[in-house]
Amino acid sequence: MEPPGPRVPEAAGDDPPGRPAAPRIRSARPRLAVLRSGHAYADAFVDPEGLDIGLAAVTDGRLLARFVEFAGVRPGCAVVEVGAGTGLLTFEGGLAEAVGTAGEVLGTDPAGPLLRLFRRKGARYGPGRVRAEWAPAEALPIADGQADVVCGSRFLHYCDIPRALAEMRRVARPGGCVAVLAVLEPILPVAWLRLAAVLGEAWPGDGRAVPAGVGPGLLHPEGAVAAAFGRCGLERVETRRAAQRADFPDPALSLRLVSQLSVLEALARNLPPRLQGPRLDAAYRELRAMFQCVPARSRRMVLRYEFVRGRVPEGRG
Repeated sequence: MEPPGPRVPEAAGDDPPGRPAAPRIRSARPRLAVLRSGHAYADAFVDPEGLDIGLAAVTDGRLLARFVEFAGVRPGCAVVEVGAGTGLLTFEGGLAEAVGTAGEVLGTDPAGPLLRLFRRKGARYGPGRVRAEWAPAEALPIADGQADVVCGSRFLHYCDIPRALAEMRRVARPGGCVAVLAVLEPILPVAWLRLAAVLGEAWPGDGRAVPAGVGPGLLHPEGAVAAAFGRCGLERVETRRAAQRADFPDPALSLRLVSQLSVLEALARNLPPRLQGPRLDAAYRELRAMFQCVPARSRRMVLRYEFVRGRVPEGRG
């Protein structure tokens, strides 16, 4: 699929010298009601710096850069990043650099503390070029057809997937690109499998994703996101697989990261209520023991991803 070319703003260059250009991505009241259900986890991100450092430690920036290229981001593009969080894709992944001085990035996320860090990191680009707005993926406060590219990394498992993709499609212009970096089932070492045994039937070891609306899951079944792209009316859907090694070298930082992501809490909700508290306590004891006692090479996992992209039909009404 050829990457979509950016639209040239009307009257480009007419802004007085020294003043930032008017934003090309226009805001609008969301067509869907603002969704709080399913996004309660957003208020739990009280340690955005810890989350940012922890995710960066287990994220290969080259993988994010390959996804930016896969999404067709070019100089001059107007880009919306959904589920932007602290801005790993926009900043460490090079999205802000890829759009160049004539482009624009608008990051959205339902977690206010993460967006505050996103804005601090974006300040170096000057006013208007990199912005952030609070919004769940299912209710983007952006007018129709505003973006050349609408993309997001490792966020879709938090969402009502059909509604989130429908909003991304709506916000992209006809012929524009929608792209997602989706999380697949990781390859786990024995140390992590012991943690799985503690959680028992709550652990999605058979390819089950944690249901949307209960917090973060661990994975998407292979091909599921691409199928959802097709169902929401995106065309010329393409995928690419990617993987990276995660070493979790710092025990304290690793425990801080897993706690902030609330992964174990989400999994525990699949258990009967009477088992949730005891199993969750046992899981955290096992996690602390693993990070403190197991050598880094023995807790190394392989994180697997799927890049998915599709185009908005040219002739949509």
